[in-house]
Amino acid sequence: MNWNCWHEFVPTLMEDSDEWEKLYNTFYNDDMLTNPVALNVKKGKIFLSFARVDALIKNYSKIVSIIENNITDPKFDKVLSIYESFKNNGRISNYKTQLKYGNNIIELFPVNPFALSIPSKKFVWIDLFKNVQTIPSNVNVQWDTDLFSEFQIKISADSNFNIELEPLSKHRLLRIEGCIMYLFQKEENQNEVMNIRITVIPNKYGEKLTGDIHINYSQKNYKYNMNTSIEYLKKIKNTLLELNTLKDIVMEDKSINDTEIIEYKKKFSDKLESL
Repeated sequence: MNWNCWHEFVPTLMEDSDEWEKLYNTFYNDDMLTNPVALNVKKGKIFLSFARVDALIKNYSKIVSIIENNITDPKFDKVLSIYESFKNNGRISNYKTQLKYGNNIIELFPVNPFALSIPSKKFVWIDLFKNVQTIPSNVNVQWDTDLFSEFQIKISADSNFNIELEPLSKHRLLRIEGCIMYLFQKEENQNEVMNIRITVIPNKYGEKLTGDIHINYSQKNYKYNMNTSIEYLKKIKNTLLELNTLKDIVMEDKSINDTEIIEYKKKFSDKLESL
């Protein structure tokens, strides 16, 4: 009988034992053992949290290093390739999200080239949501009109949803090969960072969502503003500081959980010996 599953084994043992009362008193009455599932669940959550935080630290650090090593002329394709290589726990969304652990909340900033104010010399779509069923009901994206003269949103042809935009600026709405496209152009003398909220609206209530959303930022003439990228990297570095602090907190929680498990095992072992 193992310490982490006694609560499943002992009730069955009591049914077939003449010493059921002794078993009952040992495990349920005299300094009762709590259900071990909580300790195992906590251990699993701590492990997943550590893996997530550690992967984010590595991926954010990799992006910062790549850009800082070529800050005067960062290559769009190289940054995009590095970003797209991020998998599983270290995946960073193309919109701002939050990482929550206990009472700790950390803002996670996107690190695709467009978010880092690195323009492309050719037209490139990037995924805002790949497999839309995994997304929250709404998200915010930014459009730096000083750097990018055009902003576009494309909904894939296989989608079963629509979107609402706020604010809804002047735009063109096109349908090309079944895809719905929103085309925005900056107004004359418009030089601001716009926050655009995108809300997904299912075509049929309760229907499982399918489809993708892609975004693109374009320029009439290629222009890279190094200072804008540097300022954004400062945000990423602050996030890295917060992630490293959180990593220490998770490690401390792991140490506490490990101690609790050791003490629980000792208590369980003592009860077995008393039978």
